[in-house]
Amino acid sequence: MNHKSVTSKIYKTKSFIDKKEQFRHENFCEAIIDKETWDQAQFLLGQRSVIHPRSSNGNKLHRYAGILKCAECGANLTARTRHWKGSTYVQYSCNTSHRYGKEYCTPHTIREDMLDALLKDEMKSWYKHIISEGKRYEHIVKEWQRKKPVYDKKIQENEQKIEKTNEDIENLIMERLNDLGRKELYDKMINKKQKEVKELNRKNKELKQYNLVCKKRQEELDNFAEFLKEILAQDTISDISMRMVVNKILVHQNEDKTLDIKFEMNGKLGDNKEIEIPD
Repeated sequence: MNHKSVTSKIYKTKSFIDKKEQFRHENFCEAIIDKETWDQAQFLLGQRSVIHPRSSNGNKLHRYAGILKCAECGANLTARTRHWKGSTYVQYSCNTSHRYGKEYCTPHTIREDMLDALLKDEMKSWYKHIISEGKRYEHIVKEWQRKKPVYDKKIQENEQKIEKTNEDIENLIMERLNDLGRKELYDKMINKKQKEVKELNRKNKELKQYNLVCKKRQEELDNFAEFLKEILAQDTISDISMRMVVNKILVHQNEDKTLDIKFEMNGKLGDNKEIEIPD
C-alpha cells in the first residue's frame, strides 16, 4: 500500500504527496499476482513506452514487434500472417520496402520460426560465453585477494604522496603571493601538482573498489547464466523471456539476398568491458 495522493470531496481537488512524506506498507495486503509476474508486466510496459510497437485493428502484438529492425534503413520489420498449402506462418519484412517499394529498401524477409531457431542458438552461445566470463572474474577476484597486502601498501604510499603534494601546493601558493611577477609559472606548477593529487586519488579509489566491482560483475554473470539456463530449458522460449534478454535484432540483406542477423542484448548483459588486475 502506498499513500500517494489526497482527495478533497468538498473542493473536488486532488493533490499528490511528496515521495519523502509518503508512507509505504510493503506486503500490507495479499498480492493479487506474484512478484515475478508483476515485474515482468512492468518490464513490458516500460519497454513498450520506448520501442512503440504497433498492431493493426487492436490485434495482439506479434512476437518480435518493435525489436526487429532493418539494418539498412532503420525501419521496423512488420509481421504478416501467410497461408501456404494448408500451413500458416508469420513472416516479417522491412516496412520501408513494403510501403514505398524495393527501390527504397530491400524486403529483408524472414520467417518467425527461423528467428526462433536462430535465437535459441544465439542464447546457447551467450550461455557458454557468460559461463566463461564468470570463471574469468572468479579468477580475478581470487588474484586480487592474493595480492591484497600489496594493494593495501600501495594505497598507504599513495596517501602519503597525496599529503606531501598538498603541502607542496600550499607552499607554492604562499610563494606566489610573495612573487607576483612569476604568477603564471606558479599557476602552472600548482596546476600540475593538483593533477597529480587527482590521479593518486583515482588510483586509490580504483584499488579500494576493485574487489567489490569484480564481485558484483561476477554475481551479475552468475545470475544471468542461471536465467538463461532456465530459458533454454523451455521447449519454446516465451515472449517475455525473449524480450527481457534481447534489446534489438538487426537484419541485413546481402546482394545475393542472404540475410545476416545480429542480436543485441539488453543493458549490462551485453557489456563485455575488459577488466584487468591493477598493477
